[in-house]
Amino acid sequence: MAMIRSLRLYFTIQYVLLIFMLLRFTSFVQDDQIGTWLYTLASVVAYPLFYLLPALTASAIIVYLICRGNGRPWKTRLAYAVAYVLTTLTTVLIYADYQLYILYEYHIDAFVWNLLTTQGGIASLGVNLSTQLTYTMSVLLIVLFNILALALSHWLVKAKPDLTPTRKQFLAATSLMMILLINGEVVYAYNHFIRNDSIPQAASVIPFHLHTTSKSTFYKLGFEKPEENAVKIAYGKVHYPLHPVHLTRPDKPLNIVWLVAESLRWDMLDPQIMPNLSAFSGKALKFNNHYSGGNRTRMGMFSMFYGLDAPYWYSFQEQRVGPVLIDVLKQQDYQFDIRTSQSFSYPELKDTIFVNAPPENMHELASGYPSWKRDELNISAMIQTLDQRASDKPFFNFMFFEATHAPYEFSSLDEIAKPYLKDMNYARLSSVQHADEIKNRYINAAHSVDRQIGRLVDYLGKNELLENTIVLVTGDHGEEFMEKGHWGHGHNAKFPEEQIRVPMVLHLPGVLPRQVNETTSHLDIVGTLMPLLGTTSLLSDYSLGGDMLNGRPSRFVVGNYNYVGLIDQDYKIVFPFREADYFHYSVYGRNDQIIPKSERRKVVKQSRTALDNFSQETSRFVQ
Repeated sequence: MAMIRSLRLYFTIQYVLLIFMLLRFTSFVQDDQIGTWLYTLASVVAYPLFYLLPALTASAIIVYLICRGNGRPWKTRLAYAVAYVLTTLTTVLIYADYQLYILYEYHIDAFVWNLLTTQGGIASLGVNLSTQLTYTMSVLLIVLFNILALALSHWLVKAKPDLTPTRKQFLAATSLMMILLINGEVVYAYNHFIRNDSIPQAASVIPFHLHTTSKSTFYKLGFEKPEENAVKIAYGKVHYPLHPVHLTRPDKPLNIVWLVAESLRWDMLDPQIMPNLSAFSGKALKFNNHYSGGNRTRMGMFSMFYGLDAPYWYSFQEQRVGPVLIDVLKQQDYQFDIRTSQSFSYPELKDTIFVNAPPENMHELASGYPSWKRDELNISAMIQTLDQRASDKPFFNFMFFEATHAPYEFSSLDEIAKPYLKDMNYARLSSVQHADEIKNRYINAAHSVDRQIGRLVDYLGKNELLENTIVLVTGDHGEEFMEKGHWGHGHNAKFPEEQIRVPMVLHLPGVLPRQVNETTSHLDIVGTLMPLLGTTSLLSDYSLGGDMLNGRPSRFVVGNYNYVGLIDQDYKIVFPFREADYFHYSVYGRNDQIIPKSERRKVVKQSRTALDNFSQETSRFVQ
């Protein structure tokens, strides 16, 4: 039947197209051993068949069940349509996965689905019109290519039938690819079992990899159980705080103004870029080596308000457990004014940090204006609220600035860094070609945020509120501009300085201004503020951090959705805490330099006590 031969040729073209698409992922394979590359190439050849199986299966059902015998024209068209639609969806999915992976090193997974389905998720990306048009045009090209491929297949069957694969050739090639796929999964399972990182890492770059494992099978075959090296991460019912928090209400409670700028890294605190905050930092405590608790907003904000490590986010969000800090403020009858220029739904701050905050005092301005304008309007509204507050009660004001999030928007008043990229097209951000121009956009956006910070600080000063107000200014995490090979933030298994180091300016009434050069972390903020609010409980009852004013432990923890990093003065040890990832340790120098593989085991062994302590920490507040 001509239709069957056309479909064979069409699927062959699709298979070759998918091979070329997968080859683009291979640049992310880290190991250069011949065995790793042989496995990678085998996967590149075999996995396109796996991707095409739904389309092949559906087409075969239609061809051999519905179109058997003298099929009517509509049945033939149905077979072509099903093959075309399913293969096109497959190709678009792999294309979308690649675009995501080159930017963030994430494949399409549950996190991405959450992004797509949660209110405010898509908007949080800051994708502009040109980016949408570029991706739309790319998808349309795929659609057009597949139409042409189907038409070409149909024409070649009639014009040059000898060029089309025969039934035996097609079945033989399909069987060979299936054998290769199965063998590849066996190789993966064995290397996963013996904890050889090279093959699982190579597999991790392949989209929708099966990640087949079978420990019990290898035990039955007589293989010895490998040494356990995974850090235990506990999940369960939240038990937080460990004991009721004891308070002694201060005679004159301190007000709190808490300002967080999206993606604001430490080196933006420069007199030329952020003159208002720089001047204010000279009258406050300026922490020169301060770090977020992660390289994503969720983890940065979570560590900031809870003083807990990244893995706790999931249990706390699921069970809607708020931070002790907000509960203490409510008990002391604080007036709340909580604002964001993005959304409280994504990331899910309304289910975590502000779950117990008065909803009528939470204001989001997530659309309708450029991000810099939303920041400006929010600060204007905050100042108006301060004017109308009850003077006999303390206040807690929070603001989350958005201008410093991509696409880094700013007004003409803030064009201090030129040249800057006029069009922030995400589809063109995976190389260093425009890194400086993109960073100049970011610098201008930071200047915009600084103007709004200056307005608020000036208001506090003119109204004599600074004498009794804690003012905290920081970033939720940092931002990278290809300094370490990445753009943006939130990359899996990597915590470069640019993505985790942030400014920290803290004005404490009665505390003399000074610069602090010791390493501090977002996990230390709660431990610094709670005693000032009258808390007399042990810090260990509600936080894993320390006190920024009284010394810090020699290490701290950063995290994202899947990985955590233990950082000390010499090394960063990074490992996954989600079961979906194969377990491995990655070791980097303190300043992100590559550590030879031969030294990795030695560093991990030396850090065994710290790793064990981390396991205990992540079990402290869950049962």
